[in-house]
Amino acid sequence: MRHFANNSLAVVPGQEKDRSRVTHQSCSVQQEGQDKVTNLDKGQSRRLAFDAWGVQVALEWDNPDYDEEMSRLLLPNWTHNPELSPDAVFRLTVDPSTGRDRLYGPQASARFVTPPYSVAAVESRLHMHLAETTRQAVYVHAGAVEWQGAVVLVPGRSYTGKTTLVRALVAEGARYMSDEFAVIDEEGLVHPFPRPLSIRGGSDGYIERYDLADQTCLEPKPLALLAAVRFRSGAAWCVQEISAGSAVLELFDNTVAAREVPVFSLECLARAVQGALCLKGEHGGACEAARHLQEFMKLN
Repeated sequence: MRHFANNSLAVVPGQEKDRSRVTHQSCSVQQEGQDKVTNLDKGQSRRLAFDAWGVQVALEWDNPDYDEEMSRLLLPNWTHNPELSPDAVFRLTVDPSTGRDRLYGPQASARFVTPPYSVAAVESRLHMHLAETTRQAVYVHAGAVEWQGAVVLVPGRSYTGKTTLVRALVAEGARYMSDEFAVIDEEGLVHPFPRPLSIRGGSDGYIERYDLADQTCLEPKPLALLAAVRFRSGAAWCVQEISAGSAVLELFDNTVAAREVPVFSLECLARAVQGALCLKGEHGGACEAARHLQEFMKLN
């Protein structure tokens, strides 16, 4: 087992704020999504239907002010089909008595949501529904970028530093694939989940989104480097190589449908890590960690 550490490098405190190469950008996909919004019932309702990994979903809402935000929920690698009549429908309606919105979803009771967070609530429930019900692939909590034809995968739940590390990797020249889920198919290929990169800011829950349309990879790619690295303030860069079996367990622990389809999940994950360099450890700063991971990709 190889062990990699670098105590001589200056530790970058906290999570860096350098945004020199990761900026807000316009997205042609956004307009395409708006063009796919279908008006129903003489304009009283709006609808967007699509297929994502064999799961058919429709989004419906009645407030035209949400057209732009709702259209953004259609990711560019999902298949829009206005003719679909899916069982899974997420419906957002205005409650006139309270001024709040009601969110209806499959297999769940309606809940009140408050603008301006209504569409974000739809997005959260939609993504989890897809991750739980897809049976053509598995959804893994992970950040992912493409580098020279292969994937660097950073598994981890929220607050482990994966999004900041993904942003730093893109700043170093990688192409964005996801900061939320990596979708791994039966052949072990990693597919993008290219929602806008989203970073929480402060204690008020504010989320800053970065549109990386012209820095995004939309094709499936093989896994080259799995980096199960967590951010810890003040830590030095320190990682060790782990076995393929240990890497599969790292991914399995972050797989949404692991309990529902354990055998299928393990098969997909095992194929994904074949031939990949797998590391585990910690880092004290995303920019420093990104540079180290880039060096590993060059050597691998």
